[in-house]
Amino acid sequence: DPLQGVDWGVKFDKTNITFYFATEGETFWDSTMDSNWTAYEKRQAEAALREYSKISKLTFDEVDNAEDADFVLTKGFLDSGLSGKMVPQDPE
Repeated sequence: DPLQGVDWGVKFDKTNITFYFATEGETFWDSTMDSNWTAYEKRQAEAALREYSKISKLTFDEVDNAEDADFVLTKGFLDSGLSGKMVPQDPE
């Protein structure tokens, strides 16, 4: 199944999805952010989300803390060698 890597079975009962840009020093999924998102990087991520909005009924809004986010955008983990990842919260 070509969608197996991107379809984790997470479903929301809403179309407005919230996201959070993780900041330097925050730890998510056993990896600590080593730098903040630049304004340019944020604009590029938001542009990608706008593209999803064009082909779906979804809208995306940034929130100020991870607890209020449906998913967290992370980047630059020195301790793991990853450049970034996105993991959705459990909607239940």
